[in-house]
Order: sequence, then structure tokens, then C-alpha cells
Amino acid sequence: MAVLLLPYDLRERVMLGDAGSNALGALLGFKSVDRIRGWGRWAAVAGVVALNIAGERRSLGELVERTPGLSQVDRMGRI
Repeated sequence: MAVLLLPYDLRERVMLGDAGSNALGALLGFKSVDRIRGWGRWAAVAGVVALNIAGERRSLGELVERTPGLSQVDRMGRI
């Protein structure tokens, strides 16, 4: 579904929204549990927890805009 909406999302014609992004995140989480084992799984969990804590304390959108590499990746494919 997200692959089908990607061209429209990048052209800012539709938006995935919170419900869609939560569902996509859940799907990616379930799939990663199947593929990642051992310490890699714990590292992935720690990374997700760290991003969640950072997002609660500061705006991740502002961080993306201030970081040159992240802002370029964020703008890829957009008008």
C-alpha cells in the first residue's frame, strides 16, 4: 500500500497520515523480528527506544531540517 501511495505522497497530493504510518511501522516491526536475531534485535530495540525518547524531548522534524544529509534525503522526490 505504501509503495502505491509513495509517488502521490512525494508530490504532496495525498498524505499517509498517522494511521497509515503507524500501520506501516507495525508491519516493519513485525517483519524485522523475523529477520533480526540475537544482539542485532536488542540493538534495533534500543535504537527505536532512543528515537522515541528523542522525539518526546525535541522535534525530530527540526532535527531533520538542520542536518544536511537528512534534509536532502527527506526532500528526495518532492516537487
